[in-house]
Amino acid sequence: MVSHFFFSSRRRHTRFLPVSWARRCVQETGYQRRVHGDNYQIQMIIWLLIGIFGLLYGLAPKKVQFYLFVFYAFYLTTFVLTVRAYLQSQLDMFKHFSNHVAYVLKLRFTKLAGSKDIPKDEKFMILCSHRSLGDVFSYDIILNHSVNMLSRWLVGIVFPFFYLGSRPNNACWFFKRGGRGQNLEPFFKWIDEQWNNPKTKRPNLVVFPEGHRNDTDKPLALKKGMIQYAYQRKKRVIVVCAKNIEKVFNEKAKTVDLSGQEIKYFINEPIDPTKFDSFDDFFNQISKTFNETFFKVINT
Repeated sequence: MVSHFFFSSRRRHTRFLPVSWARRCVQETGYQRRVHGDNYQIQMIIWLLIGIFGLLYGLAPKKVQFYLFVFYAFYLTTFVLTVRAYLQSQLDMFKHFSNHVAYVLKLRFTKLAGSKDIPKDEKFMILCSHRSLGDVFSYDIILNHSVNMLSRWLVGIVFPFFYLGSRPNNACWFFKRGGRGQNLEPFFKWIDEQWNNPKTKRPNLVVFPEGHRNDTDKPLALKKGMIQYAYQRKKRVIVVCAKNIEKVFNEKAKTVDLSGQEIKYFINEPIDPTKFDSFDDFFNQISKTFNETFFKVINT
């Protein structure tokens, strides 16, 4: 469990206070040693390093805290989970990463009235609004850890443990941006291969159709590429929008909020491409639904 791997859940009221954080890390190493013996010696060392990091974060200026948190969440945490993912093949690295980061940030998730649940008997393409890099862990929790991520190779290079940690269960599909021209079929076949890969354990795929980060109060025009894939492959599409993710973690403004933001979100009914006579009709309906959902969430 995450609480037995990162922070003890016995003292939640002291979470992320630097001195208490370090003390809890030391306590946890002792717990792991008593329960699991010498096999956890390396893990104990990592715990002590995390405790030291907690002290540094509390003492650092605000401008430095953002970079410290990025190092902690996207490098140190993912490194530890990647090691565990290879030692324990059934471990879902992204699930533990998302839960842990949400715990550290004290996030609260609120489903808005009328929001649906994601059906479990089908593979869906899920189109989400793109607020910040915090979408990675926020939507993973919102969608109940049921989604694979589609990402550029550059992300895998900048955050190498995301790539390495995703290999055991193929939870993140890395692609080279651009260079495909007008013929998208080779790329679509590659998506088919990833979806049908025996390693792929999660049923759904998240796509950010705006194409770029958008932390404004107005939606961007949607890109057609992956929506065209859904139409050709007859994949039902679900539109999901959320707000306040950019307040929690904003790489553009270099800010992290540890106060416990409330993430509000709305999940729509699936849109079936077989119900439309043409791709344009399908795309227009998705665009309409996306815009309506975006404003519904933003104005809540």
